[in-house]
Amino acid sequence: MLTLIVDSYAQKYKKYVTDYLVLVAGFSDLRLIQEQEAVPGYDLSSVDAVFLSGSEKYLTRGEYSRDYLEFTRGVRVPLLGVCYGHQILAVAHGQDVIRYPYLVRKKYPKTAERVDIVKSASLFRGMGTSISADESHREEVVLRDRKFDLLASSSSCKVEAIRLKNSNHFGLQFHLERSGEYGVRIMRNFYQIVRSAKRCRDASG
Repeated sequence: MLTLIVDSYAQKYKKYVTDYLVLVAGFSDLRLIQEQEAVPGYDLSSVDAVFLSGSEKYLTRGEYSRDYLEFTRGVRVPLLGVCYGHQILAVAHGQDVIRYPYLVRKKYPKTAERVDIVKSASLFRGMGTSISADESHREEVVLRDRKFDLLASSSSCKVEAIRLKNSNHFGLQFHLERSGEYGVRIMRNFYQIVRSAKRCRDASG
């Protein structure tokens, strides 16, 4: 099984990518590319899942490319976007992002955010009614229509987790890669979805 990780961090923030690599490596082989490589027509024929990283960039400042949005829309395998990647997924499908005048920073585990699970299927299967998570963001997705299901919410961020309807494309505003066992359990659920989707593709030839 192969996961494509799209790294959106600038050079001075590359250290944050390591947390994603370590977490994904527990479930899948991986290939790392930079955001500027994620363009329409990128060959995903050997890829079983796509992971969109966080970033220090701001969508409300236009710090993203149209090519990246089109790439995201074109993914046909399970996809998971985190923080900036979550916002990219939402904007790629017509949703909005707003900016706060302050930084939401809640470090796991001592000052972690309580995230309430709205829909416990898929990513949050078997995880009860709430989890503790690491938050670090200044922007939030605003759902303008019914293209997405809301999966989780918190007191600091209404849209903590989403799923594009009729797909296996998910977004998380919080940082699962820094959320301890909660993040591991979410990733385990995601890769159950990936394996199921792969079996269906293999069976259909």
